[in-house]
Amino acid sequence: MQEAELAIDEPSRYSFYWLNPRTGERSKPASCDTFYFATPAVDAENTSDEHECDWVLCLKKQV
Repeated sequence: MQEAELAIDEPSRYSFYWLNPRTGERSKPASCDTFYFATPAVDAENTSDEHECDWVLCLKKQV
């Protein structure tokens, strides 16, 4: 699991989801209550390529 922390004001104005660019898998969108994120859990025993576990953090600002 990897972690990220972003320095942006007003986290409550954003929603986020995780996207796996290799598989297209996507987490459910969620509201931000902080800008500290941890990647989704990965099953290390079934990973044939370390890059299969790449995740992109996608943020959307609510206007």
